[in-house]
This record gives sequence, structure tokens and C-alpha cells, in this order.
Amino acid sequence: MEKGRGRDMLGNIIQMMLVFFWMVMIPAGIGMTWTRWMRRYRHSILMAAIMGWMTMFALAQLLAVPLIIAIGASLHVFTYTWGGIVLTAFIYSIFINRKRMKEVFQYQRERVSRLRDEKYVSLILVLTFISIVFQAVSIAFLWFDHYDDIRYVATAVDAYSTNTMLKIEPVSGQYTGRPVGEMWKDAVAPINIFWALLSKLVMTHPAIFMHMIVPFIFIIYAYFIFAIIGDRLFRGNDKQWAVYMLVLSFVVLYGHYGVHGNLTSSLMTGLWWGKGMQAALCIPFIFALFLLIMDEEENRIYYPALFCTMTASCLMTTMSAIIPTTMVGTYGLVHGISRRKAKPFFYGILCCLPNVCYGLLYYVVKGW
Repeated sequence: MEKGRGRDMLGNIIQMMLVFFWMVMIPAGIGMTWTRWMRRYRHSILMAAIMGWMTMFALAQLLAVPLIIAIGASLHVFTYTWGGIVLTAFIYSIFINRKRMKEVFQYQRERVSRLRDEKYVSLILVLTFISIVFQAVSIAFLWFDHYDDIRYVATAVDAYSTNTMLKIEPVSGQYTGRPVGEMWKDAVAPINIFWALLSKLVMTHPAIFMHMIVPFIFIIYAYFIFAIIGDRLFRGNDKQWAVYMLVLSFVVLYGHYGVHGNLTSSLMTGLWWGKGMQAALCIPFIFALFLLIMDEEENRIYYPALFCTMTASCLMTTMSAIIPTTMVGTYGLVHGISRRKAKPFFYGILCCLPNVCYGLLYYVVKGW
């Protein structure tokens, strides 16, 4: 029995190390290639982590859709291809950013020291930290009140268990050999297949991974995005930014007034759903990029970042053909008119191309 407990503990430690490597280190490392071109966020680990995840999501979307629809490949092919490219990108990013790694960590130490020295700011941020950790622990270990996710979890479990991608109807368990009916949504926006891929990499069953690890990790990343938005809204005023983060954390904690249609439901009820991921991560980050584009209009790196984020949103849900495109199109039009320039609208249209293409693809393949 003692040997069995020892093996279980060792296995849990290995799983936690894999989760930290694939879901924390890899995104932050990849994202540093993006932040090296961002003037204000050149030393931001938060921005690096978010951009790293958007890059990983976008890559998964670009690989998974043709592998599922055109080739009918196995989950192993998707996993090895995506994992190999991501590891290569991580190593490359660490190599080209090796000289500024010291600058990044030095900046983080100075930032923490400055926040600690400001009156009341450190106390407010401690309360915010406690609120966020409580939310992450609650959603991962204590709170589960929405059971309408059988298709999402079953799709990932089938892929994980049978080494296939969307060849088994998730509700009935019938082998179909290809996507049919509702499964075409998952073929064009294969977030559940992506969760199966990550489950393989961190050696965890998809049901556990989607209901515990995904919400725990990504609710923290969502607050990274909120922190970036607050930094731009309050122009670097640390006290106002800290109060904003605290108020927002309580809005999320006590804002559960319905299953759908509010921030709490996206973050604390169904974050592993594609719709929840888009609402909690992609849409707020698109808004953050709007603010950055307006502040640093001459820095063109934010348009490629927006294009990458729009592609990443396509992985989450087929609704990405409507909501993000409406946001970006409206923003490009308003920004272009306010600046009396055509370029913002033109760049916005270009950034919407992935969503339009995948939306059209869905309408084509769902009739097969």
C-alpha cells in the first residue's frame, strides 16, 4: 500500500510539472518573441503569456481543421505535429531573447517593489490575489453547477481513448468514421480535440483536465488580460489600477445571476467550453489590443497580434465568425473615421479573414 501511495504521489508530481511546463513556461517563452516588439510591454510576462497562448491556439486551429476534415488523421499525428512545432518555437524564442531575460526579470522585481511601497496598493492587491485564488480553487475543486457539457467532454474523451478525431458520435457512442451533424461544429472549431491533445501531453484524463486544470489555469490568465486592460484604461496609475482589479474580482465572484450571458458564467461555470473561452479570453484581449493600437498607432506589431488572436478565436467556437468580426469591423470603421484614415479599417478587414473563412467553411461542410 505504501508503495502504491508513493507511486501515486510521484505520478501527481510529474503531472503538475508537465502542466507547469506546457501551460505556463511554454506560452510565456513563446510570447517573448512578440513582446520584444511591443514598446510598453517589452518586459511584461503577463503579455508574453497571453500572446504565447494565442499563438498556440492559432497554430492548433490551423493544423487541426485540415487534419480532421481533409485527412482524417489520428490524435497522435495532431499531438506530435503541434507539440513539435510549439517546442521548436519555444526553443527559438528562448534563444533569441536570451540576452534580455535578465532585463525582464529585473523589471518584474522593480515593478513588485514599487507596488509594495505604494500606500494601500499592496493591501488592495493582496485582497485581489486572495479573491482570484479563491475563484480558481472554487471552480476547480469546490463548485460545479452546470451539467450540460456531455458533448464537449465526451468528444475529448473519445479522442483521447481511441486515438481518433471526431469519428465517434459523442452522445450515442456510435462510430461514424467522420464528423456528422453537430460534430461539424467541432470539426471547424476543434477546442475539445485541443483539450484531448493537452490531456495527452500532461498525462491527465480529459474529464479531469477540462473540469479542474483548464478552469484553474485559465481563470488566472483571464485576469492577466483584465490587468492589461486596466493598465491602459488608467494610464499607469497603480492605485486606480489596483482598485479596478479588486472591484472586478468581486464582480466576477458575486455576479452569477444566470447560466449564460455574464462574465461570471463564462469564467466560473463553463470555462472549458469554447464559448466560455472566447468570452473570457479572446474578446477581452481583442479589446485590450484595440486600446494598444490607439495608444501606439505607429507600432504595427499589434495588428499581427490581433490577426493571431482572431485566428485563435476560431478554435473556440463557430460563433467566432460573428462576434469577434463584428467587434473588429466596428472598431476599424470608428478608428478610421476618427483618424480620417482608411488603413485602420483595411487592417481590421484583414484581421477578420480567418473568421470569415472558417465561418464559410462551416456552412460548406455541415451539408456533407
